[in-house]
Amino acid sequence: MFFVVWLSEIIPSALAGEQLESARMAGLTTNPVYVVDLGFLLPVMVITGILLLRRHSTGFLLTPGMLIFGAVFPPQRASMTCTFSGSTMRAIPYGQEAAS
Repeated sequence: MFFVVWLSEIIPSALAGEQLESARMAGLTTNPVYVVDLGFLLPVMVITGILLLRRHSTGFLLTPGMLIFGAVFPPQRASMTCTFSGSTMRAIPYGQEAAS
């Protein structure tokens, strides 16, 4: 489900030729959460599901890990969001040094 939420921000920004709002606010060129979710988690979960439906042994091997990860990761990410949303942490753009 998360990919629908991510794509709802990515597609309009891409069509408008603008930087993602969430990445711009963080001082980044792209949102690393989107990269991890859309570039790794979603493909692994889809492949695991297909393998499981085909009753392939690798599907049975990967499924418990994906189920546990799917149950643990969202609350962890939500707690990080709540923890850091009010902080003054800012990303330092590549090539720049932190102010002392």
